[in-house]
Amino acid sequence: MKVIIQIVLENNEQDGQEPIIEKIFSFQRNDEGDKIALQSLGLSLEEAKSLLAGVHKKLVGEQVASYLSPKSNCPHCHQAYQHKGRHKISFSTLFGKLKLDSPRFYRCECQSEMKEPTKKNQKRSSFSPLAELLLARTAPEFTYLQTKWAALMSYGLTSQFLAEVLPLDKPISPSVLSKRKSEANRFAFR
Repeated sequence: MKVIIQIVLENNEQDGQEPIIEKIFSFQRNDEGDKIALQSLGLSLEEAKSLLAGVHKKLVGEQVASYLSPKSNCPHCHQAYQHKGRHKISFSTLFGKLKLDSPRFYRCECQSEMKEPTKKNQKRSSFSPLAELLLARTAPEFTYLQTKWAALMSYGLTSQFLAEVLPLDKPISPSVLSKRKSEANRFAFR
């Protein structure tokens, strides 16, 4: 049997728009009737991690696109911002590290005029709405788990445990866990 798992995204804001259907994950089982191998029953840990990572990547991508959509126009004069370029922002989550596409815009002329008149040779400043949103590049829940488990067991064991259970691209180094725990302790005693 072949199993294909799809995600259906419906945009409630725009009536009449077709839902987006996208394949997230698929796998094959070669079980025949009453001959089911115990290890092929249900999902394996690796399959579950891949499935979660796929759903998470698509969900975050759609959330970021929805967030950025209204941010491409000036809120004062409603003109479209001029693009300066694009870059990728890394964002670490429980379900892996994501590389998010982040546009960079020049600030609108009306915004710079409100602050102070621009000189002819002065360059306009630019900004990245996504970079302004993601000041911390690690999801709070992921930071919490790293800190909590590092407080309960050694940094090396915590690193191995997180890599085994979560769909991470690569294990977290024990030195990063040590740093996170030190930061958490510093804020706890304030």
